[in-house]
Amino acid sequence: MNYYIITGASKGLGEAIVQSLFHEENAIIAISRTVNEKLLKEAHDNRVPLLFETEDLSVVEHLIPLMERVFQHIRLKDAQSITFIQNAGVIEPIKPVGKMDHTELVRSVNVNLLAPMILANQFVERTRSFAGKKVIVHVTSGAANRTVHGWSSYSSTKAGLERFTKTLAFEQKNESFPVQAIAFSPGIMDTDMQQTIRTSQVEDFNEVKTFQNYYEKGMLRSPQLVASKLLTLLQGNVESGKVYDIKSLLN
Repeated sequence: MNYYIITGASKGLGEAIVQSLFHEENAIIAISRTVNEKLLKEAHDNRVPLLFETEDLSVVEHLIPLMERVFQHIRLKDAQSITFIQNAGVIEPIKPVGKMDHTELVRSVNVNLLAPMILANQFVERTRSFAGKKVIVHVTSGAANRTVHGWSSYSSTKAGLERFTKTLAFEQKNESFPVQAIAFSPGIMDTDMQQTIRTSQVEDFNEVKTFQNYYEKGMLRSPQLVASKLLTLLQGNVESGKVYDIKSLLN
């Protein structure tokens, strides 16, 4: 059995990844704030085990109990592989420094950076003796390496996540049963996050017109396309520590 754990799984890219995994050799544990009933029905119709664990990843005190629940559903002795796709993320606050809401700023750091670090730490600890294939995927953004007006929190947390990913991969090199860790940048997709970006005020985000043009000109990729490219990548041998960009996977 190939186990997949996916955060932010109820919509957008997370939902598309879950749908792309509907094969009988897979078992899926979806983590999100809400349950996607449509996905549950599709999984049932395809005879694929799909379990939702509902949790708000910004509440960091809940994360270790969350992973305890997740691993109660994983039979390590029957597993061939375990893949952990940390997809959940928030774009807010979209504001210049000095105008950011404190609550949104804390939530951004918790969801985009602190939660993935805590969950990855738990994953590595709980799979240390598992000899099968183990992969952690951190969904990142091109903004990790680009200065964007109004995106100081989002860009900083994604940059931190990339460094964490590279350090994790570096540390695992000499382990008996190493975890592979990569970051994956999906580019611009037609998701709720893009809608939030498009409706920003120009004084908060001075590139808002550019992102409105992406949508109006049909330049946004579908989450289904991005999900398929990511899963194709994972079926091969990934380079642990590498940041993969969707553009390099499109032919």
